[in-house]
Amino acid sequence: MTEENIKVRLATLADLEDIVGLGRLLAAENGVGDLNEDKVRIKVRQAVDRKPNDARPPSICGVIGEPKTLTGMIYLEVGTLWYNDDIGLHEMWNFVHPEYRKSQRAKHLVEFAKQCAKNLDLPLHIGIISNQRTEAKVRLYDRLLGTTARVGAFFLWNGHTGKKETA
Repeated sequence: MTEENIKVRLATLADLEDIVGLGRLLAAENGVGDLNEDKVRIKVRQAVDRKPNDARPPSICGVIGEPKTLTGMIYLEVGTLWYNDDIGLHEMWNFVHPEYRKSQRAKHLVEFAKQCAKNLDLPLHIGIISNQRTEAKVRLYDRLLGTTARVGAFFLWNGHTGKKETA
């Protein structure tokens, strides 16, 4: 896949196990706690297996690549913050396989999220939880979203990052 034809498409059930595989990489790199693969499968099924008049919260899972060869993924969920009733589009994960980081994939995934928010006429809540190359990721988001879109920071105190200590 060349840089010119990188496309984000809606995930299907055929992508499920590849998304879980990318989730393992994401959790190993940035995870807060341990990965629950069944929870990931439930989330993806909510996004791809929706029935008309479904009562579950609307969600969208975008992927780059074909089934069995995914190189990036993003998951968005429509919902509210805990303290208000204002509906927004919330990014739950955005991840590019490490072998494809020197590409435009992250940009395409963020642009996909922005387009979804625009189409739904909702504010986009999107951010970075990372211990690796965090500042570079923040600079990318500043370029793609504008520095005025930055509204906070994320801290983990007395927590478990999911990374196993080696002796």
